[in-house]
Amino acid sequence: MMKQLITVDLGASSGRVMLGTFNGSHIELKEWHRFDSYHLVNGSHCEWDIELINREIRHGIDLLLDAGIIPDAIGIDTWGVDFVLTDAQGQQIGKAVSYRDSRTQGVMEQVLSELGAERIYSATGIQFMPFNTIFQLKALIDEQPDWLDKVSCLQFIPDYLGYLLTGEKNCEYTNATTSQLLNCRSRDWDTSLLEELNIPKSWFLPVSPTNRAIGTYDVHGLSIPVISIASHDTASAVAAVPFRDPSAAFISSGTWSLIGIEEEEALSTESARQLNVANEGGVEKFRVLKNVSGLWFAQKVREELKISSFSELVQLAEAAPAFTCFIDTNEPRFLNPTSMQEEIKTYLRETGQQVPEDAGTLVRAIFESLALLYSEVVEDMESLRGGAIPCINIVGGGCQNQLLNQLCADACKREVFAGPIEASAIGNLVCQLIALGAVEDLKAARSLIANSFPVTQFNPRADNNFYAFQQHANSIRQN
Repeated sequence: MMKQLITVDLGASSGRVMLGTFNGSHIELKEWHRFDSYHLVNGSHCEWDIELINREIRHGIDLLLDAGIIPDAIGIDTWGVDFVLTDAQGQQIGKAVSYRDSRTQGVMEQVLSELGAERIYSATGIQFMPFNTIFQLKALIDEQPDWLDKVSCLQFIPDYLGYLLTGEKNCEYTNATTSQLLNCRSRDWDTSLLEELNIPKSWFLPVSPTNRAIGTYDVHGLSIPVISIASHDTASAVAAVPFRDPSAAFISSGTWSLIGIEEEEALSTESARQLNVANEGGVEKFRVLKNVSGLWFAQKVREELKISSFSELVQLAEAAPAFTCFIDTNEPRFLNPTSMQEEIKTYLRETGQQVPEDAGTLVRAIFESLALLYSEVVEDMESLRGGAIPCINIVGGGCQNQLLNQLCADACKREVFAGPIEASAIGNLVCQLIALGAVEDLKAARSLIANSFPVTQFNPRADNNFYAFQQHANSIRQN
């Protein structure tokens, strides 16, 4: 039963090539290669350095092979919505533009005025965010670059990276759902929506199921199977949630916070649209969630202040005074500011609040504001489901932040279970095991994860002052 699997896990700020080992009853992960700096700014545009990412993935695989490890398979997961366009020969056309690029500014509003939010949401069930693929493509079509008529195929980032290894084109379901172009009932491209936006249907590959082999990476005399796993990193992360209760909520905590529940069918009701909830594809169920602000704020502040580590930043926040100010972290102004700390301070002055004088107080305010946001989303999910959410599972790199975990428990008034940390990579790994027939299904995979990685429990504290903080936040928003 021994399996050795390569998990390529790419986030918005760094990528890892990791080795996952399964001995029949236990799984382990070991990082072999980490790389970053593949988010480029050329002039006014933000893009991904796909050539660099491809080289780094291959280098990480070479490091494993040089160590005498012969992997049974490879799986790749990345962020959603972004894509690469290719010509009839499979060569990239144009740039792999990042979701943080400004080209979609005002596009969502234009599309909604033309087609109506109800029409788009009832078909796709996806949260409206200005960087969704639908709006990126509308911006591109309107721009009409001179190479547009040469486009033959659109592939989302993980599919295209798989294509570079195998030469096989693919369109994996979980990542495709993030586009806001897939019909949530038919689970296929919404042809009428594409037509109304003048986006060529011919660009889109058939949507393929999760957890299947798409080809082989042929290197050094080996043919290593490449598995199309749940290639959207949040789909992989949610696959790795060791739910103690199937009714629990999850938070995938990283640069973004993905907060939601699992449901058999999409909840694309008018109530869900009003709450701006996404129904994204999962391994076996829909991930009904909201994509909200995450540790991007604290990451940028740490970077700007040149604080040596994230743990040091958390320590400063732990020692700082509580509830000094509220930051509405969903404000569009915070998506990609020139200086995060200065943008926050400007916002606080504009809303008549006290401006923190030190990094610890500023970062604590970020964490408290995030925890309050988490509690509001969990309540929304509870009302949408029409049933109780007993507890919350936090996974991903952000679950190492014990201060934020405790603040989440306090704000949400629920038990919080934190772990595993490397959720996307672990989900990637177990999806490969399912595809290879080494693990029966997702239920068995989650049981395996629970037995392989530690989980820490946080209980809500009484009299934690979040009620008063909520009232303060409401008054700031109303003004």
